[in-house]
Amino acid sequence: MNPSIEALFTDKIVAEAAKRYGFIPDELILLGKNQNFTYGSNNEAQNFVIRIIHESHRTLELIQGELEWIQYLANNGVPVSFPVESSNGELIEKMNGFFVVAFQKGLGAPWSMKYLKMRNSKNWGHLLEECTHSLKNTFLVQWRLNDTIGRIIVIFENS
Repeated sequence: MNPSIEALFTDKIVAEAAKRYGFIPDELILLGKNQNFTYGSNNEAQNFVIRIIHESHRTLELIQGELEWIQYLANNGVPVSFPVESSNGELIEKMNGFFVVAFQKGLGAPWSMKYLKMRNSKNWGHLLEECTHSLKNTFLVQWRLNDTIGRIIVIFENS
């Protein structure tokens, strides 16, 4: 996490994000803080993940596109963690330079870099390719390498 962004991130932001999604701040557990701050809940009744993203990392339009893509996948039978509305009825909340989104908590184990080294990671790549290929009539899919962060970026746009 960029130290200048981390300095802007306060307990007040976490408390407000919790409030907007019906959580008590003490129920939230920090799951990670790499590209964003990700929290889970120890409240079984509200099995969500909250992601808090600084506006310098993602634009509102990019987050909206991501949520549209996830909703499209869900509506077409792909098992994904569906976005959850806030108590204000919003899929994206904005507060103090941060965007907040929540998702249903998916089944399975947390992501680990060990999965990249597993033989099955090749199968995961084929599944992603199949998924994007089958949806190509609705979405324009672009793949590009981002040398700055050393990752492949996938861009989905309505066609």
